[in-house]
Amino acid sequence: MGGAGGATAESFLLPLILGISIVAFVLIATIALSPTEQEIRHEAGLMDRIGKLRSQGRSGAANGGGPRARG
Repeated sequence: MGGAGGATAESFLLPLILGISIVAFVLIATIALSPTEQEIRHEAGLMDRIGKLRSQGRSGAANGGGPRARG
């Protein structure tokens, strides 16, 4: 009597294990590289300071506070 036809255990399990491993690696890498709450707050503070400096620079240039010619 011949063996039953169909997929073998290796041909089913190998792609399944590889797929699960890749998904797990991507999730772990995403979590590990995501910023912490402290980093998010720090970046928000820096962006706020940059915005204030830019607005001061624009208002200073509009009031004649821009670069002056030497002479």
